[in-house]
Amino acid sequence: MQETRKDELTAQKVHIAMIFREMLGPDDARAYLHAENVPEPVIERVVSGETTRLDQEPDPPATAPPPLPDLNNIFYGSSGRRRNTVKAAIVEAALTVSKELGRDRAEQLLRREALPDDVIARVLAEDGAGRRARSPL
Repeated sequence: MQETRKDELTAQKVHIAMIFREMLGPDDARAYLHAENVPEPVIERVVSGETTRLDQEPDPPATAPPPLPDLNNIFYGSSGRRRNTVKAAIVEAALTVSKELGRDRAEQLLRREALPDDVIARVLAEDGAGRRARSPL
């Protein structure tokens, strides 16, 4: 199993860029990583979809499928009103896209994911009015 990246900030940037690559495409992921001053070899690896770092050995093939996530843990379950974690993740991604790439790109993302107009308006409201606060973990 790969060890975690020692530079947590870069690891977070890479994670966001991987989401951008999947939802918006490699050009947006590359633009985000350049704007965040991530080293070029890391950018190329993220954009190309490579998952193994150059300084690590690849993971051995799994003999059994990975276990299913525990749906009762803090990530998937909460006492809040949000029950759809996929939609919540889309909203979080849209908020990041809005900050990094602009409101129009965030709106495109939300519309492509078929969120209702009232939710889109609430998520993209300039003053954050009507937006629920994130629950602390």
